[in-house]
Amino acid sequence: IPKDMLANWFEIYAEALELNVWTGTELAGATYDNTARRWTARLKRSDGTERVMHPRHIVFCNGVSTIPKWPDLPGLKDFKGTVRHSGDYGSGLDWKGKRALVLGTGTSGHDVAQDLAVSGAAEVSIIQNRPTLVVSLKEAQAPYALYEEDISFEDCDLLATSVPYPIYARSHQQITKKNAEADKVLLDGLRKRGFKLTSGPDGTGWQIMYGNRGGGYYFDAGCSQMIVDGRVGLIQFADIEKFCAEGVHLKDGTVRPADLIVLATGYEGQKESARRVLGDAIAERAARRGALVTLGWRIGPWLPRRQRPLVGSAMVPYVLIHLVSGATAEGVDAMSHLGGVIVGALLGGYMILQTYTGLTPTVRETLVQGQAIQAAQDSVNSRPSLVDREV
Repeated sequence: IPKDMLANWFEIYAEALELNVWTGTELAGATYDNTARRWTARLKRSDGTERVMHPRHIVFCNGVSTIPKWPDLPGLKDFKGTVRHSGDYGSGLDWKGKRALVLGTGTSGHDVAQDLAVSGAAEVSIIQNRPTLVVSLKEAQAPYALYEEDISFEDCDLLATSVPYPIYARSHQQITKKNAEADKVLLDGLRKRGFKLTSGPDGTGWQIMYGNRGGGYYFDAGCSQMIVDGRVGLIQFADIEKFCAEGVHLKDGTVRPADLIVLATGYEGQKESARRVLGDAIAERAARRGALVTLGWRIGPWLPRRQRPLVGSAMVPYVLIHLVSGATAEGVDAMSHLGGVIVGALLGGYMILQTYTGLTPTVRETLVQGQAIQAAQDSVNSRPSLVDREV
């Protein structure tokens, strides 16, 4: 999507919904008053003034690419050229005729290396630290094939967000295997160049990699073929002795000179974003994104935190809560203990689970017996919308 089109949409959306949007405003800090059950939030405006507000809730919608990771690399401080993080990289046109090294083979690393190469950099090499999942743009769309079916978006969303995790993982293993077969020529070419590949944890592919670590994969927009063709060089991090004033000193004694080193090393998670403005205590109480705990519940940003008025946002659907083994007595009791209700529907032969508050013994017993469809309908009809509930 072109950036101007996206920006226009944001403006139209805010105007149509009459949202009170403050630009040029920073959340400088916030503390929570347990007695008054509200926050005291300090906001810094672009004109230097400060406002204090007392909201009941603070919602973090700042994405996962907020605080850059700056690794402590041996010898990097001695480098006489320019070091930038990929988030502050700028344009490849600024480095026309120059030599560049890009550390990292995720999406950002590939994009930066490609931009430098097509912008006329004299030499570009990408440094790989660990195996990367590579999939063509066409094959990367496979997980969304459901939305091409002749069913409503609402039903597609329900299926996409409610599949128990083991079933979800197995389906992605099958998708990833088919992706690799379709991309065989490209992947074989990368292997011949010495590029290390992975198919994700247990072969489950890129979506689960995103949920677990926020990266580690690349949708080939052209850079993979550049590596195969040698237009973008490849260095394994394990072959590096240290960085030096000229560039990078390899273990075989050679030096790869560079004018620019780009660290495509990713970002800290939302927990660290919250830590900067809310402090250590609240950040530690926030549930860790994507944590997998006992009984197979997958805890993500939409689960209410122990710091209850604090909510995180997520881009991927499967970070909602899932049950590993269906509506078993153990699973239902566990959800009841967590303060929620499981309502289900039999879709495609599987128990599809969603969470609501207020589990009753009758609903629990009905679910355990497998009579999930009627229980789900009765439970939803007898309770107000989740939109009206306090998280």
